[in-house]
Amino acid sequence: MTTQLSKGNNGRPLEIPDALVQAADLYSNLTQTDSSTVLLRWLRNGSERELLQLVSDGELSMGKFIEVMGITYYDIHDLAQKYGIELGPTAEESRYARENFGGVVAKNFQAAAPGRQE
Repeated sequence: MTTQLSKGNNGRPLEIPDALVQAADLYSNLTQTDSSTVLLRWLRNGSERELLQLVSDGELSMGKFIEVMGITYYDIHDLAQKYGIELGPTAEESRYARENFGGVVAKNFQAAAPGRQE
């Protein structure tokens, strides 16, 4: 059995399993929160976590994640920490950077080494 949820005139009908509605009702009673608010928060948290995992896996760009979630670049690392998701370049991106820019970076480090005389 499922329940339909829609909020406001622009709402979209969403079929929610009864067990999830019951869990939201229980949570809302315990926390004195509206059950619709609880369900929307759970939906938001789940989408943050799942999309952020796609960013971590290299399947979704940080830019698109920021756009879709309506956040800033500065929010990403806090979210990654919240969900225990590591962010960084993919193996392919790291290899590309080493192959194309590794020599330039090495030269810059050598030139900036303390005590180096030209």
